[in-house]
Amino acid sequence: MPDDNLPSNPYKPQQPRIPGVSDASPAQPHKESVVTGKTVAIWGGIFVAAIIVVLVGSAAGHWLYHATVAKHAQPAPAASAAPPPAAPATPQEKVPLGPGPIATTRELERTWSSKRFDFRDEASGTVIQALVVRLPGNIYWGFSLREPYGDCTLQYDTDLTEIQSDYNYASKYPLVVDPCDHSVFDLTKYGAGPDGLVRGQIVQGRAVRPPVAIELRVRGNEIVAVRSE
Repeated sequence: MPDDNLPSNPYKPQQPRIPGVSDASPAQPHKESVVTGKTVAIWGGIFVAAIIVVLVGSAAGHWLYHATVAKHAQPAPAASAAPPPAAPATPQEKVPLGPGPIATTRELERTWSSKRFDFRDEASGTVIQALVVRLPGNIYWGFSLREPYGDCTLQYDTDLTEIQSDYNYASKYPLVVDPCDHSVFDLTKYGAGPDGLVRGQIVQGRAVRPPVAIELRVRGNEIVAVRSE
């Protein structure tokens, strides 16, 4: 039926016809296609954001891991070593001082036994090292350990083998020796002193005189140093 017979709508005027142009309305984009495009765009943005979050988190975790490892890898400060305990001090032997008692007969009950003591020269106030020796015949002899007219310290040597090897002198009993000039003194024999004969004859070496004598007296069981030569 021709269109001219259709009732006209006063609120919708007819469009003029143009030769060669179709009367169909221009195609409109499908609503579902528009929604789908928006959805894809939204999910794409979310996906990109998620990737960024993952990368940032991975980098932060990597940095934190290495920082923790480096912290634990650092050597702990060495504890300061405690100082070793001090060795107990060796108590010094108490040496008696003369003039006065310097030994007992009980301490020197064996022949060739000896005891160290100090002696103060009352005239000069000098304290010298000295020794008392029990000689055969129950004789106690005291003498200074300072080398006469010198600074060397004399020694009472009871090692007969050492006397033989170090001083080239054979003896059957202990002797007094001078380690500085290798002189040897025999307390059983008398030698010349400034004021007469003195025990400790020089049997070897170039010493000047016998050791300086210290006078001793026995009082009961005490041995008393009285005066030096």
